Amino acid sequence: MSAIHSSSAKKSGNKKEAYQNLLYITIIILIIYSLIDAIVAADWPDCNFQCKAGDVQVVDLWLGDADGNALSSCDQGSSETAYIWARIENNANDPRYALILLADVYVNGDLVKSFYDQGLCIMDQFAPKSISALPLYSFAWSCGQEVKVERLVLSWETAHGTGCDNANRECHNRNTKCFSGQEMVIQTSPQECLIQGPDMVCQISSTDYAPIAEGTFGKDYLVEWYLDGAVVQSSSRDGSLEVNWNPYAVGYHVLGLIVQWIDKKGRVPRTSQCQMSVVVVPLPSAVITQTD
Repeated sequence: MSAIHSSSAKKSGNKKEAYQNLLYITIIILIIYSLIDAIVAADWPDCNFQCKAGDVQVVDLWLGDADGNALSSCDQGSSETAYIWARIENNANDPRYALILLADVYVNGDLVKSFYDQGLCIMDQFAPKSISALPLYSFAWSCGQEVKVERLVLSWETAHGTGCDNANRECHNRNTKCFSGQEMVIQTSPQECLIQGPDMVCQISSTDYAPIAEGTFGKDYLVEWYLDGAVVQSSSRDGSLEVNWNPYAVGYHVLGLIVQWIDKKGRVPRTSQCQMSVVVVPLPSAVITQTD
């Protein structure tokens, strides 16, 4: 009898455990559906953006003039028209369409502009594997004022033929196809890189080049060297480059450098590119003749 009672109790316990598991699964499913419903039902632009896509990124923000040049030196408190410029990159193999920016702009802690009404459509189409720089907003800036961009979200679509005029502004279309930078302090000029090394070399020589990364964003950065448009070396930290000029023809060549600053979380929020011309000269030669 005790064996039968034990078996019955075991079956009863298994059923109870099965019911509990089923209850837990049902609760989890209900929570997931509630979250999905909340996301879908949310009104633009309160979309609870889940920005995990890595195809489009804002890699740099800076204050510049109407042409994107760094602002010239100024006297403290003097006023001039400044433009917030953004450098964005499309890492995808296909175009991205109808890029809409949401952001709040603060100057010395005061909100001066918000794009959270309908958003600012900054590009109809963004070519694959490309980088573009464009102005986002202009305002009267007093020299020395701190400028911040908060709640930055850049979203896009993948459907061919979509542009600013017919962009879908529903949360379920853009919730995950986006880039988010919650707070970005704008530099008064873009981060700069320089190349240190000779600009005239002998064809049979080997010369060294060092990257110089100027700016205050971070001490850690990645460097990528290219020569005449082809990548010749990628490395971390200082990443100096040695070039053997023997295979290169006499004349001018372009030595380029791309610097990616690394923040404390391992992200790459800023990028700079620079280049220099190097002229390769032939080895001097002489003909010696013996005369009587």
